[in-house]
Amino acid sequence: EIGRILDQNTQGNKRGTALTAYVLLALLKNRDIAPLKDCKLTNSCPRAQRLEKSISEAIANLETKLTSTTDLFSLSVVTYALGEARSTKADEAFARLVQRAKHTDKNGDGMTYWSATATTT
Repeated sequence: EIGRILDQNTQGNKRGTALTAYVLLALLKNRDIAPLKDCKLTNSCPRAQRLEKSISEAIANLETKLTSTTDLFSLSVVTYALGEARSTKADEAFARLVQRAKHTDKNGDGMTYWSATATTT
């Protein structure tokens, strides 16, 4: 596409992990409506089969890249997508995300937040 990207975080890292997670979320949200037309008209569901294959491949891709996903933005989107997909790696992704949390008060009375920078509190 021609144009300037205003928020490059939406692209994620060079491996495209964040984009794959976004696409997986879109496929999951449209899973029930996308193939209905084909199935009702012909009793054949090639679009539904392609959709399910794409969903399975996206989940497998994100699960494979989970341990190498270090970009916090990508990790957060991957965690959400794997959770929505009910992936067996969803809990691992969530644990990795929580592990990266920062706290303003070590006693637990403060705020929890995530920062892409290396600052510590």
